[in-house]
Formats: sequence, C-alpha cells, structure tokens
Amino acid sequence: MVDWLLEHKGVDDLHLEDDWRERCRKDFRRTAIALLHLAARGEWITDRWRQALQAWSEAELVARSWRGVAVPLANAPDAVIEELDHAIAWWLKAAAKSVGDQRDQFFTLVRRLLAVHREEIEQNDNDAISVAINHPVGMATEAVLDFWRSAGLEDDQGLRGEVAEVFTRVCEGSIPAFRHGRILLCTSAITLFRVDRTWTAEFLLPQFDWQQPHHTALLAWTGYLWSPRLYRPLLEAIKDEFLETARHYVDLGRIAEQYAALLTFVALEEGDIFTKAQLRAATAGLPEEGLVRAAQTLADGLQGATDRRVEYWQNRAKPYLTSIWPKSHDIRTPPVSEKLAQLIIASGGAFPDAFGTLRGWLLPVHDSDYTLNLLSEAGHCATFPRDALAFLDLIVSGEQMWVANELRECLIAIRTAWPQAVDDQRFARLEIIVRQTGRPL
Repeated sequence: MVDWLLEHKGVDDLHLEDDWRERCRKDFRRTAIALLHLAARGEWITDRWRQALQAWSEAELVARSWRGVAVPLANAPDAVIEELDHAIAWWLKAAAKSVGDQRDQFFTLVRRLLAVHREEIEQNDNDAISVAINHPVGMATEAVLDFWRSAGLEDDQGLRGEVAEVFTRVCEGSIPAFRHGRILLCTSAITLFRVDRTWTAEFLLPQFDWQQPHHTALLAWTGYLWSPRLYRPLLEAIKDEFLETARHYVDLGRIAEQYAALLTFVALEEGDIFTKAQLRAATAGLPEEGLVRAAQTLADGLQGATDRRVEYWQNRAKPYLTSIWPKSHDIRTPPVSEKLAQLIIASGGAFPDAFGTLRGWLLPVHDSDYTLNLLSEAGHCATFPRDALAFLDLIVSGEQMWVANELRECLIAIRTAWPQAVDDQRFARLEIIVRQTGRPL
C-alpha cells in the first residue's frame, strides 16, 4: 500500500477513479498505518490524506480515527495544515464529541487552523451563514461549540480554559476571517449568555451594536436570527440594538423575515422590557415585506391556538393590532391586505370581530383563489354568512374570473345558511362573476 501511495500521490493521478477513499472507509488500520509511515518519513501525501479524513469523518470511524491520527496530525508541518485545512476542520467537527484524553491535540489543531487564516483578505459574503459553516474557521468554531456542549452545560458555570481562549480569539474584530467564527458564536448567543453572562457581555454582545462597523453588526444579527429564540435576559441586554435593527431590515436580506417574526412575537408577549411606544415605532419602521411577515406571525399564532383561537384573538392578536400595528393607511398595500385577510380567516370563532377590526385594511386580492379556499375550508360562510359575504365583497374584484370555482363554493354555503342573501346586491355582483364562467349556482 505504501508503494501504491508513492506511485499515485499527485493531483494529476486523482482525476482517475480509484478506490482509495473506499479503502480508507473499509480498512482504517492499514490505510492509516500506510499514511502515518510515510508521514514519519516526512512524506505527507496531502491529496490522499484529504480523502482519508473525509472517509474517517463518518460516524462509524470518527472516534477510532481520532485516537489513531490526532497526535501525528497535530504535529504536522504548517504547510500540511494549510493544505488540509478544510478536511481537518471537517474531521474536527465530526470528532468533537469523541476527543477523550486527546484534548490538547484537539485545541492544537483548532489554534493552527485559526492561525492559517489570520492573513486572509475579507470578501463579500452573499450568504454569510452558508459561507461560515463551510469555512475552516467556522467549522473549527463549531467543533469547539460541540465539544463544549458535549460536557454538559449549566447556567452561570462560566467559560473556562481553552474554550474561553478560542472564543475570545475568534471575537477579534481585526482579523477578517474570524468573522466566520463570530457569526456562529452569535447563533449560540443565548447559550453563551446563560453560561457566562460576563464574558458574553464583554466580547460577544458588542458585535450586535449598529454603532460598530456595519458589517460587524450585520453578521451578528444574521447569526442570531438564523434560529432565533426569545430569551428575555439576553433581549434586555441588547434592547436598544434590537429596536435599531428594524432600521436595517433591508440589509438583513433573506434572514430579515426572522427579525419581523421575532419583533412581533416579542410584542405579543407584552413583557416589561419594551414599551408599547417602542414596539410600535419599530414595527412602523418595517418595510412592506416585514409587515407581511408580522401579519403572518399573527395568523400562525391563531392557527396554532386551535380550539382556543377566540381567546388568542381577544388576549393577544387584537391588542397587538390596536396598540402596536401601524395606523397609517400608507402601508395598506395589496400584499399586506392579503395577509391580513388570511389572518381574519384564521381567527376561527372570532371571525366577525376580526373582520370588524380589520375591514378597513382590506383590498381586492389579486390571487384570491388561495384566500377563498381558506375561507371555504374554515366554514365561515356557513357559520357567519353575513360577515363572510361582506368579506368577499371587499376582497373579490369583478375581474377575477379565475376564482369562480372557489367563489361558487363560498356563495352556495352563504345562500344555504342565509337564503335572503340572494336579495343582497353584493351577493348578486359576486354571482355574476361565477355565471360568466358558465357555472350557475
């Protein structure tokens, strides 16, 4: 095997299919001994090491490979670490929960990976999270996070030793490549805050301040909002920064909707961290797509309340809409109106009250077939025929022939529950839309 490796070690050989990676998977002992034998002679065949580390990162081999290879790899030449940085980082992440007695080698490799990228030039990351989790610095940071969590965590136990050292180093804003680690630390901001509030307040929370360089705060909020949760003590610590983020909504890109949803959820909770005026101002600062996401959050809450929708409407959704939701009809756009129409439908038994509260926001919905289908499935046309007819009159224009099927089902249900509806001018107008498609009621 050593002879074969010496004959097939160059990149030029690797475009040909061979079974080296599969052999590393099936015969760890011999493949590892062959690579280590050559490494001891100063011959690090990095292309083959890269394939081997990929194979050994799999669950059934990672612990065994870590025990056998961690020590020599931690002592490899700098050029080898640099060339194998991605493969080593991936392997480290896989081995983070299997470190055992070789803790020193684990942190040696982490430090060496960080050192490799100290001089890296900053680039524009269009998808910062994806870039981070595939960058050696990001993977090394994730490995330390996984190692740290695997030991079991408790509130206020503090960050200690090598973990604190690595996390502190990654928070150095002067090193561009470390941003990949910082954004991943921010995804764990709540856990870090609970375990060591002092360290987090000193090193991590300043990253969220929009007074910092713009890209620093943007990365921090992108990380936190990747999978946001409401933890009141942390939110109180970054209260001003959280409110200010509404002004940077567009900058957040694809993650922005997560902010709108979290802001809405915070407002629905009605805690003592923010005043209604502060929440109202932040919500008013959201662009159209942010308000659509806020309305969707309300609708999701109502749907999730199932048989307690009336209670949810009365105690949460309606107070939010009357005290937090913007009052200016400048934001009464078709997308916002459509989402509010769906919110009304989601209110269940509170449909008449929800409609009465929000009817001034309703406009004809361009693609109303989905909304009409929701209305039909909710049963409101049969349960609340008068309100349902008024609702349909506001959201269905005379040009929407493509909604005739859904509209027909709604009108039949209204007529069955309220026969006098046929004498209503609104019913007659909507019936014409159906009849124009050749389908009488």
